[in-house]
Amino acid sequence: MLVGFINSWIIGWIAGGAAVVVVVVLLLVATWMASRVAAKAEAILIALNEARANTEGLWGVAELNATAQRVVKAASAARSVLEGDRGEL
Repeated sequence: MLVGFINSWIIGWIAGGAAVVVVVVLLLVATWMASRVAAKAEAILIALNEARANTEGLWGVAELNATAQRVVKAASAARSVLEGDRGEL
């Protein structure tokens, strides 16, 4: 009976130790993968910031277009006045 009791303690300690080893390995793998994800996220963030810097001028296109349209309209009105046709003032 004592041998069976000691054997179950030994089996319990071995199983507990194995469980601890498995948990430690899983935590190490999770930490390693998290550091890889963080590095990739940093690279993506750098690329997005570069893309933002490269396309920043596009936000002024609408304003530039509106200004160009006003200039063309004013030039057309000036031409009409100079030609003597007061159609669209």
